[in-house]
Amino acid sequence: MANDLDFCVDVSKNKFLLLGEIARGGQGAVYRTQYPNTVVKLELEDGKLIPASDEARKKFRAVMTLPIPPNTNLTVPMNILEKFSGYTMRMMDEEPLESSWLESITESNPELAMIFFNLIKRGGLRRFFRAYLYAAQILAKIHGAGLVYCDFSHRNIFVSKNLEFCHVWLIDADNLDYQRNTRRKCFYTPHIGAPELHR
Repeated sequence: MANDLDFCVDVSKNKFLLLGEIARGGQGAVYRTQYPNTVVKLELEDGKLIPASDEARKKFRAVMTLPIPPNTNLTVPMNILEKFSGYTMRMMDEEPLESSWLESITESNPELAMIFFNLIKRGGLRRFFRAYLYAAQILAKIHGAGLVYCDFSHRNIFVSKNLEFCHVWLIDADNLDYQRNTRRKCFYTPHIGAPELHR
């Protein structure tokens, strides 16, 4: 946990136990809570928690009011944290795409057999490509609304654990903004960023 934090509280005084890290990116980490479908995003700087600030609260409120198209599988802030820079968000029973495939694929050639084993175990190549297709469809809906999702990294794409389904969600909605704002203030995983950021 960040700084061995066991729990945090949102501005509505709801308490969330931090049960384990799900994903970590350039701006912070996402944690499971005692509620199966609620996770907490904590912003970090050099691995340390960032205290809550009016600027951060304003940023999260702005994300909450963006014109995200209905039925878009993108986790957005539900409520803002009280003491630390971060927020709560709704999450289904998904796991990062990274843990599903990419960690295995980056292994060296002597372990190629293990790569294929893991790929099959996770639902096969068809499911892998389907997950990326669904992620691309989410991006198309977001971009169609005039918004840019800045950090399309494998740590921010989640896919259902149940192999009978291929539900895909993008997390980390604070990577989302209007195109005109993204070049000034967005963060993204090195070498992975929206094309709008590299013009």
